Amino acid sequence: MFDYLRYKWRLGMLAHILHRLSGIVLMMYLVVHLWVTHYLSTGEANGETFEYLMKFFSIPLFRLAEVGLLGVVLYHALNGLRIILIDTGWGVKYQKTIFWTLCAIGGLAFLYGAYRFLFPLLG
Repeated sequence: MFDYLRYKWRLGMLAHILHRLSGIVLMMYLVVHLWVTHYLSTGEANGETFEYLMKFFSIPLFRLAEVGLLGVVLYHALNGLRIILIDTGWGVKYQKTIFWTLCAIGGLAFLYGAYRFLFPLLG
């Protein structure tokens, strides 16, 4: 019944599952983003609606969600680069090293981006 639980969970499998999950999150975000953009651009939204949305998008909780989105985008993009390197044969021998190197690069980019997103809330 739960045969997948007996599988040895290794870094490659974890990276694969997280890549799929981050792709699902990005697709859900894209649908909502396109809906809001379409709603605002069709003229159905008046100036008050636009102002309400802009105020909503600037609340601290939404800023934290943007930081989360930044993390998801960075992980998905950098893991996609790792997958390309492995699929072309360049990174097969060094896939763990590549994974951790890209995690470090992504972590630094995430910290910088999170600081930039959240700095207006701190000051």
